[in-house]
Amino acid sequence: MSETNDLQRMRGLIDKLNEASRRYYDQNESDISDDEWDAMYAELRKLEEKTGERMADSPTRRVGGAVMEGFEQHRHIARLWSMDKAQSEEEILTWAQRCEKQTTEAGGLPKNSYCVEYKLDGLTVNLTYDGGRLIQAATRGNGEVGEAILPQAMTIRTIPLTIPFTGRMEVQGEGIMRLSELKKYNETSAEPLKNARNAAAGALRNLDPQETRARHLSAFFYNVGYIEWPDGKPEYDDIWGMLDFLRKNGFTVGDVHMRARTEDEV
Repeated sequence: MSETNDLQRMRGLIDKLNEASRRYYDQNESDISDDEWDAMYAELRKLEEKTGERMADSPTRRVGGAVMEGFEQHRHIARLWSMDKAQSEEEILTWAQRCEKQTTEAGGLPKNSYCVEYKLDGLTVNLTYDGGRLIQAATRGNGEVGEAILPQAMTIRTIPLTIPFTGRMEVQGEGIMRLSELKKYNETSAEPLKNARNAAAGALRNLDPQETRARHLSAFFYNVGYIEWPDGKPEYDDIWGMLDFLRKNGFTVGDVHMRARTEDEV
């Protein structure tokens, strides 16, 4: 097989493997068996060794490297904010009124509407992309500086290694461990994990990326915290457009987003 044919075969295998992973981890379905996936993965590894090439979005990049000595600090491009908790309708209404006041003071803006979605319980991940490639991943930290966890994040199959958008941007999401994965992990683990939230947070902040990989985490994304548009023209101007933008670029978003036009609907 010529080198050109090898590269074409590699490209086809990568696309099939990445799509199968996305369907399995994102949609909880699969059209190929584990044995078929393993066979294609093994063929890809052999072709990469033969050609000396490894494409930017190859699933072989997700295997995890050597144990790290410690985490480096990473300064976010844009600050990550934390969320307030509300335990009553009164607290929600107070928050909504404060938002409405800010909108009014900004002038010329339409009345606020709202998006209601799930709050996932795991660990915040902030991904940096540039030129269409994932170049960094970090924890939230104090909102301005977090811990660099790129090797750990790359083991999560729902985090895209490459995307169509070529500008620089930061995308925020939540790294989680599904309850079904927690159950399977605990069935064979010498030290069972207590709950899914701690399991996800501990995996992403584990100095051994192989342990992160072993927990089969998923990630859901909900916000673009910073973005540079190559032509200076934004592709969206509200949360619904932003969610479509995330989907178009291969990010997994939650399956519940409810529109609410008023505080009462919230």
